[in-house]
Amino acid sequence: MANLKKHRKQWFISNDENLQLENLADFQTISIGEQMVLHYDRDLKLSNYDWPDGRKTLVLGLIIGIPKSPETMHDNCGRFVAITAGILSLDATGSMGVFYSTEAGSQTSGIICGSSCALISEVTRQPLSGRGLGVSRLKGVHRMNWDPSPLARIAKMKRLFIDQEIDLKNGSISVSQRFVLKTMNSEEGASRLAEELVDIASGLKNIQRPIYLALTGGSDSRTVFSALIKEKIDFKAFTLLLDDEISSSDARIAAALCQRFDIQHESIGAEAGHEDELDIFTEHSGGCGGDRADKYVLGNYYRNLPDDAIVLHGGAFEIGQRSYEAAFRDVRFSDSEKMVIDLERDFDEKLDEKEQRALKEWFVYRKEHSIEGVDWVDSFFIDQRRGAWGAANRQAEDCFAFDWLIFANSWSLIEVLLSVSVDDRRNNVIQKRAMDLLVPGIVTIEAINPKGSLFRVIRKLGAVETGKKVLQVMRKRLRGIMPRIRR
Repeated sequence: MANLKKHRKQWFISNDENLQLENLADFQTISIGEQMVLHYDRDLKLSNYDWPDGRKTLVLGLIIGIPKSPETMHDNCGRFVAITAGILSLDATGSMGVFYSTEAGSQTSGIICGSSCALISEVTRQPLSGRGLGVSRLKGVHRMNWDPSPLARIAKMKRLFIDQEIDLKNGSISVSQRFVLKTMNSEEGASRLAEELVDIASGLKNIQRPIYLALTGGSDSRTVFSALIKEKIDFKAFTLLLDDEISSSDARIAAALCQRFDIQHESIGAEAGHEDELDIFTEHSGGCGGDRADKYVLGNYYRNLPDDAIVLHGGAFEIGQRSYEAAFRDVRFSDSEKMVIDLERDFDEKLDEKEQRALKEWFVYRKEHSIEGVDWVDSFFIDQRRGAWGAANRQAEDCFAFDWLIFANSWSLIEVLLSVSVDDRRNNVIQKRAMDLLVPGIVTIEAINPKGSLFRVIRKLGAVETGKKVLQVMRKRLRGIMPRIRR
């Protein structure tokens, strides 16, 4: 059985000396100035950087490559937070979620911020709340199966948005503006994307740890595969068999790709008898573990991954593919009240008052602090799909010893994905072209999603038949797959 540990790789920062720390045997403590103390699990990686102007940066988590400046840390791929001169900032999509108190020193017992509501709840004895607590997520399906940002599971705490920074000296929040490059043509975009992919892959050469790729039949993990092959990275690949037709197809395609390039590949199915491990996982995640993570625990799917492995994942490429465009065609992003009504309709679920309030707060924040070159559909995907749902998945799976690395989690790469025309994005043009630039023929050597993308089918149906009843049927079909978009 893979080695599960509650609160593995989690951390919190506090100026309170009266916290309940007796159960955190694997935690270490260091001062980070201004009477602030960092408490962190010993499995969390820490890195230090000194800058020419005398500033220092402490990075919590995994970062690939050498950062160019404290202000552009989010251009580096990885899953991390950075602390520079007492200011904490996030990576490209906030893949390591940060929860902070809105009233420092009151209800939060001095806690200012941390990576896990479950951990903060334990050390402060504040209750957790939210969907999924007390029941296995396998007993029911939630269409919006995450806590919409900035909602946290502890009263009077919030999740940081990706472009927010927190001053650890006083708990104040500021905004570090993000933007997207001017529009590029598809050939220029593909060339730039290939450069970014090579840059990330080359950064793995200096990491003396085993590299594994979660490989499917889709384009995202194949894009990572292409970059690794191009840079001659030593890696192994695996595919999870989830007892469905799609994963069986994924495994066949992944095995064929690996055979052609002499890469070791393994298809991994469920292993029965691990129900007891679910308690550790639930205590670690606080009941917010995404749509399949508990299934991975019950099936012991990660049993063959070494504890020191880095596991590559293609997730963030979806930012460039307009995945929610068809579903959100009728969402009224002009008004927060109407937006919530429309989202409830499209996710086919009535949200509770706290979730509705969080979405409205997100709307107000993004309206005031829009990301230049990013519309509402993309903003929702970045802030909610990646910055909330994706971060919750990765935090939940921190209880395993290996590290997930979201290969496209670099803002400079995301800029490229968002900088080409909407039509090119819908058809995934630059991603496929970038793959072919890296490894000629890789796009056609084995079919990509040979059974076809349901999103693409739905869009084509919508262009042919536009009757109200047909659109309603399409929307229902889409709702069912939105939480399970393949990587």
